[in-house]
Amino acid sequence: MNSFLFYQSLVNSLVLAMIIILVALGLNLVFGIMNIVNLAHGELYMLGAYSLWWFHIKAEVPYFTGLILAVLAVGIFAVLLEKLVFKSLRGQTLAGLLVSIGLILALQTSAILLFGEQPRGVPAPEILKGVIRVSNISISKERFAVIIVCSICLFLVYLFINRSRIGKAVQAVAQDPDAAALQGISIDFISTLVMGLGGGMAAVAGCLMGTINPITSTVGAQPLLEALVVIVLGGLGSIPGTIVGGMIIGLTKGFVGTFFTNTIASISVYSILFIFLIVRPAGIFGRD
Repeated sequence: MNSFLFYQSLVNSLVLAMIIILVALGLNLVFGIMNIVNLAHGELYMLGAYSLWWFHIKAEVPYFTGLILAVLAVGIFAVLLEKLVFKSLRGQTLAGLLVSIGLILALQTSAILLFGEQPRGVPAPEILKGVIRVSNISISKERFAVIIVCSICLFLVYLFINRSRIGKAVQAVAQDPDAAALQGISIDFISTLVMGLGGGMAAVAGCLMGTINPITSTVGAQPLLEALVVIVLGGLGSIPGTIVGGMIIGLTKGFVGTFFTNTIASISVYSILFIFLIVRPAGIFGRD
């Protein structure tokens, strides 16, 4: 393996890993607080990408302003979903699962009606065009931006969860909702907050990838599946596990896809999941 191909594969793998982690982290937080597996989380990723396209292309808002507006819009939409749909289903895993499947179909159909059937794309702003060259390594500025922005988001989420009073409340609710409620913590507020935060993170991932890959109504399906794999690998409710699991899946998919095919890369990802389910079903950081 020559060094050029190795480093290019590493960059592509890190991009994949960061996107998967960002999607999986929001999904894991929602599960940890509400005990609901929101399979429509991938559609929030899709809506983030489409929202950026609409703000930037249709409304002619500057790219970065459009990105912020898209994230806010999807975050607010996720809060509305929590209030109108998931609040009454909190703790009902199967019911939440079935409702989220219905939401997938509804949101995908709505996206086709609103944005059309043809794939959309968001051109990168001038500052993100071109490549960064380090020695004999070339990194597109778009992919470099994905790594940097996702890293910043993950760091901010870490600070929020571990350093703020509200973050401590989120941890308390995840560990024992009843005890947290007895301490005066509002379960409704924490659920709403986590749903909005998770939706915002999915939207960030969708916006960033919207400048690299085509946007379609089903673009959120693959990130969702990979996020579910990451959550199982890392352990349900574990933030460190989500990060480690995301890195494992991103690096595996990136390197195997480079030297073989994308099909073999997908097989490798699900083979890892199969092995973990046999050897350690609770996940890397999960509790047995």
